[in-house]
Amino acid sequence: MTILQYIQNSKYFSPKKNVILYDGPAKVGILIVGEQPKKSDEIAGYVMSTGEGKLLRDWMEDLEKDSVTGFCNAIPIMMDSKIESEDILYFKPVLQSIIIKTQPKLVIMVGDIACRMTLNLSYNHLKNGAGRYLNSILYLPFEDILHYSSLPIEGFKKFSNLIEYGEKFLGYKF
Repeated sequence: MTILQYIQNSKYFSPKKNVILYDGPAKVGILIVGEQPKKSDEIAGYVMSTGEGKLLRDWMEDLEKDSVTGFCNAIPIMMDSKIESEDILYFKPVLQSIIIKTQPKLVIMVGDIACRMTLNLSYNHLKNGAGRYLNSILYLPFEDILHYSSLPIEGFKKFSNLIEYGEKFLGYKF
């Protein structure tokens, strides 16, 4: 069964919804994992196309890391209801497959759902710099980007510090 078939077997899938898996190079240095597509992403047909997602894309471009960065969401289709634990369990293999295929050195998890999907740990458990280094991949949490929509300069500083920390930890400049 392919990833797409797996998603289409989900109770949340309908032919009226776009499946939004991944945008970026086949192999990446940095993988940014958001929570779920927005309606604007579904219309555009790619992940993190507007709003907070575009802010992340702009930050990566400003850091000159956009050519080594991939973008995906923990949940690949727009949910019409609150995301529950069973949704996380169902879609977790999709995210794991994307991580395996793209082979990142650094995974940045944006928001609580991305943290729970990726590492089974909440954002609150991971904040304060408590990332994880597993299977040669550094996983770092970043708070929900919505906090920085009105404070993009402050968010950019925190985000660039996170990338810099990852590079120092890994001994690798992206």
